[in-house]
Amino acid sequence: MRGLFDVPRPLAYPSERSDDLMAESRDCGAHSVDTSVDAARRSACATSFRIASAGNLIAWKGVEFGLRAFALVLREFPHAEYWVIGDGPERARLAALTEELNIAGCVRFLGALPRRSALEKLAGSDVLLLPSLHDSGGCICTEAMAIGRPVVCLDLGGPALQVTERTGIRVPAITPAQVVSDLASALRLLAGHPDLRRRMGAAGRTRVERHFSWEIRGREFADIYLRVARAPVTVVAK
Repeated sequence: MRGLFDVPRPLAYPSERSDDLMAESRDCGAHSVDTSVDAARRSACATSFRIASAGNLIAWKGVEFGLRAFALVLREFPHAEYWVIGDGPERARLAALTEELNIAGCVRFLGALPRRSALEKLAGSDVLLLPSLHDSGGCICTEAMAIGRPVVCLDLGGPALQVTERTGIRVPAITPAQVVSDLASALRLLAGHPDLRRRMGAAGRTRVERHFSWEIRGREFADIYLRVARAPVTVVAK
């Protein structure tokens, strides 16, 4: 199977660590994970714990990480569900991977949705999973926090700056196998502790209100412009 990260370096947020992960991707386990969930249960999963990912389905978005981690989560939480919002060239391969991992009945590929519909789906989930390798912004993190959802992401790029230990869980990106294992551990922790999810969700809303609202950002930019405008001008004689 083609490695998850056998793709050219993207323009957004180049990262030496994520490029190393790309180089190691062919060693990432491609074997099926036995989730111990029978076909009947997979075809009618309850929704006691729902994970959502959103974004273009391209390799560096890391959705394969999410699927492999989810397969491990299902061993302990067989009624979990994974919603994948978005579309792209990786969709067919990722759908095939769900069959290979024996998790197809608990994964829903929802396709590209209008923003309002995507946010409604996110609000209907328990946690946002963003295993992206190269996001410089990762606005979906602030969207999730604004509606009170904890975020699980890689400790890379913009998401690593937006998400704190109070609003979610940041996973180190060292090797593909380690990323999958640590993502699964983070998801299991949140699945088993609804109170922790609520606390992180509340902290996320507060963080967005204090740091990411347009009103706050507008005041910050205005302050920068004023400081620049009032700064003394030094004329250098030629």
